[in-house]
Amino acid sequence: MDPGKSIGAQLTAASQLEKTGQLAGAAAIYQKLFDSDPANKQVIARLLIVYRKLKDYKKELSVLRDALAAYKLQQKTARDQWIQSHPKAASAGKSMLRQLEKAGGAGAGMAGDPSIEGWLKRKQLVMQKITGKTTKVTQLPRQSKKIAADTSRKTPSLLRSQNLTKSRQRQKEPKPSQLEEKERQRKQKQRQLKEKHHQQKQEKQRQLKEKQHQQKQEKQRQQKEEKQHRQEQARIAREKAARERREAAALLKQEKQELKRIAAEEARKKKQQPISLFVILLTYQASLDKIDAAMKQHMAYLTKHYDNGSFLVSGRQIPRTGGVILARASNKAAVEKTVNQDPFIKRKLATADIIEFNPSQMARGLRKWLIPDPKQ
Repeated sequence: MDPGKSIGAQLTAASQLEKTGQLAGAAAIYQKLFDSDPANKQVIARLLIVYRKLKDYKKELSVLRDALAAYKLQQKTARDQWIQSHPKAASAGKSMLRQLEKAGGAGAGMAGDPSIEGWLKRKQLVMQKITGKTTKVTQLPRQSKKIAADTSRKTPSLLRSQNLTKSRQRQKEPKPSQLEEKERQRKQKQRQLKEKHHQQKQEKQRQLKEKQHQQKQEKQRQQKEEKQHRQEQARIAREKAARERREAAALLKQEKQELKRIAAEEARKKKQQPISLFVILLTYQASLDKIDAAMKQHMAYLTKHYDNGSFLVSGRQIPRTGGVILARASNKAAVEKTVNQDPFIKRKLATADIIEFNPSQMARGLRKWLIPDPKQ
């Protein structure tokens, strides 16, 4: 319970707890209010009802005893204050008070108040529930008409004082219209606080959503920028690779063109060189058996140079003492280099004599075959 709350607010809170079935919480609030003001009848009535619902009869009995004791103390205090303020009237009415006490017994001072009578009856019933013994419910004695008439005749000042005390109590008690106005104001204030809390909650939710939306947009923007950056890097890499491929292809093409040009130049130079004819005379220096053993390699050698156009005609001498080869080349050194590759020469199975000559006359159509035109 918040100590800063008014009694009305605390009573309302306890009442709400009662309505929602939270009796223990309501009892705690009512009990604290009762402890601070044991004579508050509204608090006592609600607390007794709650303990009755909880079937906590011991606490209910304790409240009844404390309430009755507080009420008796309140009456005694009020009577003592009045006696001090009105000593003469008090002296005149002492005999009357003694008669009232004798006639009414211990409960005569509390007679006439329905709440007190109800508390006394309930106290007897609760004690019966706790102890299990049936007890006779004590009835509060009623003042006789005679005593009442004597009281009104002999102690008017006492009655006026009692009426004045009741009037002051009624003035202190808030009027129903005031209670309704306070309740209306309290509800209005509660609605305003609730609405303010709702608005604050909505504002926080709006700010949170806005913040989340901004964070989401920022994240999307960063992701978009990262994606664009990756795409740009990939595009640059592709362009670089394509450029490198183009450069490599261009370089390769250039190299091929250069090689082709060099080859063409060499062929052109080769064609421009004058072609001579050579007669190669081979003389065997070993037996024909050794010659025949190396003949297969010698024939492969001849075939190679027939294919490249170096050799034109070849054959054995008669008698078989060697062989003859008709070759063409640009110079004698090239023929010597070719002859040194012959297996017969390498194995020293034969010697070679090279005779260079320039053909001046030949049969019709033979020139194109023996000595081709370099310009063609």
